[in-house]
Amino acid sequence: MTVDDAAQEVTVEEMETLICQLPTVMKCAVSVNDWGSVEEIHVLTNLERTPKQIVRDVESALVARFNLKVDHKRISVAQIIPDDSDRPVVPVAAGRLFIHE
Repeated sequence: MTVDDAAQEVTVEEMETLICQLPTVMKCAVSVNDWGSVEEIHVLTNLERTPKQIVRDVESALVARFNLKVDHKRISVAQIIPDDSDRPVVPVAAGRLFIHE
């Protein structure tokens, strides 16, 4: 994939590796189209940080490392409770609706 105005080549694996290094990110998947433009970025995190913080980190990391600008609308964040978590779940953002079983 060719980055906007730079002569640098960026692979999907390089982007995924960078995103997975961000705090609370467990996994991610980057999808590109036939021309190499980013179509979607899916990020799996825990509940320690808000999705908005994660999206901003992904945007900033890609710009800082690869000079690659991605619209925040192309980044989706799914948050899960880790299997090894024995602590009670505390909502990150006040005002969010949570259903307890």
